[in-house]
Amino acid sequence: MTPPPSPRILLIEDDPAVGRSLVEALTEEGFQVTWHTAGRDGLASARQMAPADHPRRPPAGRTHQGDEFAAFDGQ
Repeated sequence: MTPPPSPRILLIEDDPAVGRSLVEALTEEGFQVTWHTAGRDGLASARQMAPADHPRRPPAGRTHQGDEFAAFDGQ
């Protein structure tokens, strides 16, 4: 039996120390993490993701509003 794929997380964090820490912790918990340091890069990456990978209620970033992220899944 093939194990299910790891859940994917798109992380947008501009602080390198925080980003590395989060990537390490999330990876240890079994997540596949894609990390971007800029909101625009993260949004571009989100556009490439399958709709099922998009969060239903994403948090707002410091430079992007939550509705920019929510637009990806039709909210």
